[in-house]
Amino acid sequence: MVCGIMTSDVDRAKSGVADPLRAKHSAQGVLRKMIKPARSGCVRLRWWVAIGLLMAGLGGVGLWWIVARVWPDPITELAFLGLLAVTLCGLTIPVVTYLNHRFAQRGWQAQDPRRVLRQGAWVGLLGVLFGWLKKEGALNWTIAAVIAGVFALLEAFFLTRDQA
Repeated sequence: MVCGIMTSDVDRAKSGVADPLRAKHSAQGVLRKMIKPARSGCVRLRWWVAIGLLMAGLGGVGLWWIVARVWPDPITELAFLGLLAVTLCGLTIPVVTYLNHRFAQRGWQAQDPRRVLRQGAWVGLLGVLFGWLKKEGALNWTIAAVIAGVFALLEAFFLTRDQA
C-alpha cells in the first residue's frame, strides 16, 4: 500500500475490499449510515442539510431581489439584514452538520437535537451584527475579534453544559 492506495491484490485482500467497485459501494454504505437517525425522535442529518440548503437558496434569492430591484430605505435595510441572517444560517448548517458528525462525541444528536440549528443561527447573527456595524462605520478588526470570541465562548458554554 502506497499513501493509502491499494496497489496490489494482496493489499486489497488485507483490507477486505476485493475490487475498487466494492470500495465505492462501501463508501456509499458509510454515507447511508451517516444520515440515519441517532434515535427515533431526532431529525436525520440529511434533513438538516436539506433545510439549510433551502434556507440558503431562498435567502440568497431574496437578497438578490432586494439588491437588484428595491430602492434602499430603513425598512429595506432591515429586510436585507434579516435575509442575510437566513442565508448565512442556511449556508452554515451543512458545514456544521458535517463537522458535528465528524468530530462530536457519539450520541450528540440525542443529547442536543437542535445543536446544528443553534450553531447556524450563531453564524447568521454574527454576520448580521458585522453587517450592521460595517454600515454604521464602527467595525474594525479588534471589535470583530472580540465579538467572534464572545460568540465562541457562548457556544463553548452550551457544549460543556450539555456534556455535564
